[in-house]
Amino acid sequence: MLDGLFIDALSRELNGTLRTGRVAAIWMSDATTLIWEVRRGSQQYFLLLSAHPRAARLQLVPEEELPDGRLPATAFVQLLRKHLEGARVQQVVQPGKGRERIIRIELDTRGEGGVAHPMHLVAELIGTRANLLLVDGVTGMVLDSLRPGRAGNPYEPPAPQDKLLLQPGVHDEFVRRLRWLTTSERGQELPVERALVEMLDGVGPLVAREFAGRAGLAGVCCSHLKEEEKERLALVLEEAATACAAGNFRPTLLLAGPLQSSSLSSVRALTRTQPEAVVDFAAVELSSFPETHRLVLDSPSLVLQLFYAPRLVAWRVAERRQYLTRKVKDELARVLRRREKQREEVARAANADEWRKLGELLLSQLHLVPRGATEVELLDYYAVPPRPIRVTLDPALSAQENAALYFSRYSRAKRAQVAAREQLEKSEAEAEYLEGVLAELSWAESEADLDEIEAELKQAGLLPAAAANGRGESGSQRRGHPGKEELPSRNFRRFVTEDGFEILVGRNNRQNEELTFHVARPRDLWFHAQKIPGAHVILRRLGAADAPIPERSILAAARLAAYFSRGAGNARVAVDYTERRFVRKPPGTPPGFVTYTSFKTVDVPPEITDLREAGKSPAC
Repeated sequence: MLDGLFIDALSRELNGTLRTGRVAAIWMSDATTLIWEVRRGSQQYFLLLSAHPRAARLQLVPEEELPDGRLPATAFVQLLRKHLEGARVQQVVQPGKGRERIIRIELDTRGEGGVAHPMHLVAELIGTRANLLLVDGVTGMVLDSLRPGRAGNPYEPPAPQDKLLLQPGVHDEFVRRLRWLTTSERGQELPVERALVEMLDGVGPLVAREFAGRAGLAGVCCSHLKEEEKERLALVLEEAATACAAGNFRPTLLLAGPLQSSSLSSVRALTRTQPEAVVDFAAVELSSFPETHRLVLDSPSLVLQLFYAPRLVAWRVAERRQYLTRKVKDELARVLRRREKQREEVARAANADEWRKLGELLLSQLHLVPRGATEVELLDYYAVPPRPIRVTLDPALSAQENAALYFSRYSRAKRAQVAAREQLEKSEAEAEYLEGVLAELSWAESEADLDEIEAELKQAGLLPAAAANGRGESGSQRRGHPGKEELPSRNFRRFVTEDGFEILVGRNNRQNEELTFHVARPRDLWFHAQKIPGAHVILRRLGAADAPIPERSILAAARLAAYFSRGAGNARVAVDYTERRFVRKPPGTPPGFVTYTSFKTVDVPPEITDLREAGKSPAC
């Protein structure tokens, strides 16, 4: 948790690195994030300033890990460039006497006539209320802010809280307040960890838990504390306060499980694939936690990078998946409504044969039809046994003309039936296609996966090309290729069976076609869940084209086909498989649609816990 104590450590790091440096460039990487390039002598640094509601922070970022893309400069960015580009950083501080989650960057700018004029960039890193503000260092007025509404007002920091500051000499006052708390009604059921959060300025839940653990009092209620335990806890705080005052912070990541390797590259690789492997962080060493579950680093910025960067990717993926899913579901609902109407039309057209029968009965029994009758009773010799049937007539028409009218109705109904069935088949295929896209979205893991699904939906005309991802640009445009139609990537999911056979799984319809028709060999085995949307799965043969494949490898591929399908929630799924040479794509069908022959079917559970995707890191 980004608490006030961590802000203290972070501001000291930024001050030591950026002080006396000049701001060379400012740009915006997304709606809540700015990047500053700061040059200090021959050194070049990049400072990330984010007011993201779930990841507000300031941190140094290596150039190779800077966020992709640059947005057009907003009025706020233009104002920052006007006042701050070329300005010299005087200091970076945590303002006030307490430990608020605020960092102030004080800069020396040159105004009209080259006269020095101080400017402040204030970063309020307070959760959903996070903001970046440009403040005049002389008047204290807010010139502008990232989140609008503060310009033209004096800058007012948050009101100070009646809390103890963790600084040398805290011992006596802490013991006094703790004694009062233990005798109060509030302290009867209050754990020590929660009491520390409420009593100490800038101490978050994780650090409070650490201090309680150091004193051996984790989980103990304040009302149960003995005098010697209060004293022990106060000594822990005094020791921590002395270290923090001297700047002896120990930025630490808290991990969900033990690391197989404590190297930084291993941690980076782990967090990229499993963002939740790092569960929290603190400015102090978490010595009360298992040694295998913590990683001490030299830099608060590096801690923030390892914690937030992979989470931001995961959040973006989740947001884009939600947007695309909503669009596809809306389209699917429209197709299903249309399909229902077409089914009703087909049902109505099913009366066509009844019109023909009535016409034939009239022609065969003309002598029984009186002129001007509104109905007549005839013998229905199509029934077994034959029985009387009443036939409605137009009294203005003769018997022959009434028969012709029924034949005309029959012809119109047959034509409508054919057309309705053709349209119904198209709607059925479209609904099946959209169901497949929903399945693809449910197992999409990365922005690259979503880029390909977006491209597929644009190609199908289901998304406007200029707003495919809900942010006004497509994946190709974000990478600097506006309007360019990309080929499907070949980053298929790859598994290896116990027998050493390679299994490839398509991530979306475009990849399915690429895998089936451009990667798989004719004698490779092709798998697909039976009659439900799902991924194309290829089990590649080893050696000769007709080399045998063990049954357990076949079942492993079938289980993958079941798992990556709309039937993944079922206990068992029927999966068809055949050689790739028996798979065909009918012309004009949607991406991923195929027909196949000469297949076999196996009934398998969609369970793949015994299979690990090649290249994936195991859990920490």
